[in-house]
Amino acid sequence: RKLYSYGMQVDYFENENLIGWIRRGNEEFKNSGCAVVLSSGGQGSIRMEIGRELAGKKMSDALKNCTETILVDQDGFANFSTLGGNVSVYIREEPNENL
Repeated sequence: RKLYSYGMQVDYFENENLIGWIRRGNEEFKNSGCAVVLSSGGQGSIRMEIGRELAGKKMSDALKNCTETILVDQDGFANFSTLGGNVSVYIREEPNENL
């Protein structure tokens, strides 16, 4: 959270068992920003807008609950998923310069 959870937050409520949010990041913290998906039911995914500035960038689950790499599309959207009863936190695969 200290390295990635910066910038404007946008919430996504898919249903009562699947929610998500993104933090857009900011320039002060290079490569900050993240996408979070939380499930209290079964496995699921949410299409969220992470931002056009990330078009073509790869993101992966920092918690390693989901192993697939997510590719942000040209419009800044991606399908972020998590396993049932879990949380996944997607961050950019580029090194965080704030470490």
